[in-house]
Amino acid sequence: MHARPGALQVGSFRGVPIRVHFTLLLALPLLALSFGAAFRQAASAAEVPPETLGGHPLLWGLGVAVGLFVSVLLHEMAHTFYALRHGGEVHGITLMIVGGVSELAETPKRPRDEALMALVGPLTSLGLAVVLGLVTWLMHGLGAFQWQFACFTLAMLNLVLGVFNLLPAFPMDGGRIVRAALTPRLGVVRGARTAQER
Repeated sequence: MHARPGALQVGSFRGVPIRVHFTLLLALPLLALSFGAAFRQAASAAEVPPETLGGHPLLWGLGVAVGLFVSVLLHEMAHTFYALRHGGEVHGITLMIVGGVSELAETPKRPRDEALMALVGPLTSLGLAVVLGLVTWLMHGLGAFQWQFACFTLAMLNLVLGVFNLLPAFPMDGGRIVRAALTPRLGVVRGARTAQER
């Protein structure tokens, strides 16, 4: 199996290589700068006094950027796990500047399994958002401001990641769900074309 040009393998999941594309290294400092600039607003949204957090805003920004890509990796691992369990073949998971991609060599045979494979990624992200949001709520009043801020921020990132990927348009997971739903009635080609036109 061939890796995408510019991608370096950093691990594996159930025999599937996990790779990091060089564009991710470009994205991390940009995301760190963006979040660092919005540090005070983020702390206010989390109901945390910024002065209690410690550390430079850029370090927090870098931590959030890494947390985002870990969240993307978990999202893609959910796709991969389901695909492997239901007859799919996955050549790799690659994290890039635009997010992540599970490189499917073969999708599950049944449209229902393809739809569920697409759905488990957003559900994983939304599940993480709920769990981290609950932890954030439980931490209110405990004075654990750094943990509260980190959990709140990661909850918001996963919420956005989950909702964004459910949009019914390619290459989002929502577009794949629409295609799988249309395939039994229209066939693979027409179903894909109709889903892309939405």
